Amino acid sequence: GDLVPSEPDAGYPPRPFALEAALDEPVEVPSSAAPDPERLLARGDEAAGLARFAEAEALYRELLELVPGQPAGSAALSRLLERQGDVPGALGCLGRALRQHPDDARLLLERPALNRRRKELGDAEADVRRLLKADPKHAAAILELGLVQLRRGVAADAAETLRRYADLRPEDPSAWFHVGEALNQAGDLPAALDALRHAVELD
Repeated sequence: GDLVPSEPDAGYPPRPFALEAALDEPVEVPSSAAPDPERLLARGDEAAGLARFAEAEALYRELLELVPGQPAGSAALSRLLERQGDVPGALGCLGRALRQHPDDARLLLERPALNRRRKELGDAEADVRRLLKADPKHAAAILELGLVQLRRGVAADAAETLRRYADLRPEDPSAWFHVGEALNQAGDLPAALDALRHAVELD
């Protein structure tokens, strides 16, 4: 039988799909709505988690075309590029985002962490101190500064900085582990053992 009325005013509501003559099943009409940046970010994160790197990169780049310099998308793309060995691309992505959002805490943590891993420690410390100037008790920034100092070989300074972080996060066993590592490198073995024992007590 004829399931589709021939008259346009037959009282049927518009259907969200079209029928193609060669198919037995309905085909959805593509949506004309603009892509949602948050959904693009979530899909990109999902693809990255499944090691579908090309798909994740395409989704992050689509997001950044919609919202240039968006901090979350820029950080995610930077991590993905670094993971694939494109460190210059990762730094460029963060640099462009920071030009648009110079005080964004996420970006001011992401770039120094990347620079610490590539041993550009002066650049890393400059970024993290900039964040700490705005928020002296920013726990993640204090941790990053301590890790940079540890990498630079100023273990006594690192131990002091990391103890500040542990004071802010006293129940975090990794905080006390980092304190112990710094004290060990500074040569204060009894204090290092105390910190490491405390880390073991917590976890």
